Amino acid sequence: MQDFIFHSKPKMYASVYLLLIPLFGLIYYLLPETIGEGKTLVQCFYFSAVTITTLGYGDISPTNDLGRLVAASESIFGITLIGLFLNALSRVRSETTRSEEIEKEKNTYREGEIAKLNGFYSLIRPLAEKYKQSVIQITSPLKSRTQEYNHDFTLNDMMDLYKSSMLLTQNQHEPAVKYYFSSLNALNTEISDLIKNVDLRLFPKLEKHCLSFVNAVHSFDFSDSILGAVNTRLGNKKMTDYVSEMLEKHSGEVKFLESNMINGYAALYHQIKLQMKLLELINEDINTIVNS
Repeated sequence: MQDFIFHSKPKMYASVYLLLIPLFGLIYYLLPETIGEGKTLVQCFYFSAVTITTLGYGDISPTNDLGRLVAASESIFGITLIGLFLNALSRVRSETTRSEEIEKEKNTYREGEIAKLNGFYSLIRPLAEKYKQSVIQITSPLKSRTQEYNHDFTLNDMMDLYKSSMLLTQNQHEPAVKYYFSSLNALNTEISDLIKNVDLRLFPKLEKHCLSFVNAVHSFDFSDSILGAVNTRLGNKKMTDYVSEMLEKHSGEVKFLESNMINGYAALYHQIKLQMKLLELINEDINTIVNS
């Protein structure tokens, strides 16, 4: 009740104030002895308006104690309502000003975070392109290699991952898959730094995609096993040759099997599929945020 009386909106006080004019006018009309016999309804409303606004012209006056009591009550109600109305206006103005200040602070903070995000993206962009190039080297056979990433690559297409890539920036004596993991780790480090240094709570979609990217790096990490095959032999045969033949002959769904050598390469296959999609989403998210 106290909140209703002292913390209502200005229009409520104004409405009650205006309603009191006809209400007290009816009282004067129904109790004619209060302001004298023979007064019309319009005159009663007029006296009510003059009384509640405390103008007091004097052309119509209370004629007895009851009339004086009613008129005084109306004046007090009027003054009180005006005070409450002005106080409510001040409170609304103060709340509006505070809301505007909070919104301004939020916008300033958001702009600062976008600036930091843009700075990180300038570092992530070339690393993402480098990662994409490393993906192309291990997801397309040498005999049909192009410079475009094939979203529909198969496990068979990864059969040359232990051969040197065609990139001039890569050590020609190292397998393409080593370049892949090196590029992935550099990109993952930068995206992890972005997560730690930019308030991604402001950008929930971007936060989700970045966290998914980092999680995929660790969830599908068979790098030790895959790179370990480079210096391993299986009888008189290099492990890398055995793996290449296995990948080339693979058919059917790419899935994990218990105690099977293909698991690491199945993980690599799914990791690439997922992370290339996530990189596209991260790129879209950042461009949308920066250009909004």
